[in-house]
Amino acid sequence: MEPKKSVSLKRRWKKFVHRWETQVTKMNKTQKFKYALPAGVFVLLILVFILTGAFPFKNTFTSRSLPPVHGLYQYDLKSSSPLIFPPIEHQPTLKKMGYKNLFLRASENSDYFVKTTNKPLTDKERKQMMNEENSKSTYAKTLFLDHGKTVYRKNTQPEVVIVTMIDYENFHLDTTVQIVQNRIDYAQKHHYGTYIRWAQEFIPFVEKQSLEESYEYMKPLMMRAAMNAFPKAKYFWFVDKNSLIMKLDLSLQSQLLDPKVLESNVLKGVQIDSNSVIKTHLSFDPKATIIIPQQQEISDVITLSLDFNSFIMANDMYSHSFLDYLSDPLIRNYKWNSFSQCVSHVLQWHPILLRKTMLINPKTIASVYDQVSNVFEKTSGKEKTTANQYEENNMLIEFKGCVETKSCGPLISKFYRQINRT
Repeated sequence: MEPKKSVSLKRRWKKFVHRWETQVTKMNKTQKFKYALPAGVFVLLILVFILTGAFPFKNTFTSRSLPPVHGLYQYDLKSSSPLIFPPIEHQPTLKKMGYKNLFLRASENSDYFVKTTNKPLTDKERKQMMNEENSKSTYAKTLFLDHGKTVYRKNTQPEVVIVTMIDYENFHLDTTVQIVQNRIDYAQKHHYGTYIRWAQEFIPFVEKQSLEESYEYMKPLMMRAAMNAFPKAKYFWFVDKNSLIMKLDLSLQSQLLDPKVLESNVLKGVQIDSNSVIKTHLSFDPKATIIIPQQQEISDVITLSLDFNSFIMANDMYSHSFLDYLSDPLIRNYKWNSFSQCVSHVLQWHPILLRKTMLINPKTIASVYDQVSNVFEKTSGKEKTTANQYEENNMLIEFKGCVETKSCGPLISKFYRQINRT
């Protein structure tokens, strides 16, 4: 019986369509216009609603499902200047307070954490706290916790932002002042921005909560935070705390970012590192947005490694994906031999990211003052050198191994005095 019912429904539908077509063909132009006008207006209104989001339920759905864009913290603290850096004078107070007094934790043996939903202090509250006699440490702690919320949201943004993490545990105050002043001098000379934060601010956001274990893996978090703070900046140049920009008069564009200069310094068809069978592309891609120097250590064999004391990223989806991947706890907490090996793994297994990455001659932005190798040569007599050691006219000097030998302070002070700041 059911097949007969379906046949009868089809016949009825065909008769209805045939009758409708017959009526339309018998209409004159005026009748057809009056007949089609309401339907056309209805369809037009539907399209307008869809394109403009005029449906009330659409806005409700969007507001409920997508929170406002923010970084590690829910609320922002807007800066009037593109030169973002913490109050350096608080370094001795922060070092004295230690993690126990700066952060929260549920019990004595649990991990440190911060409340990312806390609102930053207003200017009025800051002034009131600053004027109170017994609140020096509380004031320093509050500014320390609020500093990560600082963003620069003006329409006109710097093309380049210098990114640096400073360390109140292992560096003296005078050394920190020289590092920060070096970045600000360079940024002001070329109308760049700076994004400088205490490395210790990221302790609650990593699982291994010590700088010795997690400092390198904080760099992706730092760069991602800088991109959130300067959403319309074009390039971000990470310059580590153990480095100094020696040539303040050289802009990053003329030194490297100009396409002709960049192409001449790109390493084409080379291994990513010594243990890699994957090589970089043979052709130059001007649209590549991740720029990493590759260092060579020459002893009995040539050792290749990626240098993350000085590297550049454009503010695009590929850099964001790259940084987010490196910030994943599954990647961050794997037992890598080094951070360079971690990044090499990412590039080898993700061809899209490899295509967007350029390895470059380190002489451009990562010349090394290799104190460890120099000491090794003098004591053992064996020849071991870094292929791209710092020379007088190089733009940046990187003090390799100075944290381990605790010589960063004297070296930074020595070379800081040699910089022409006029």
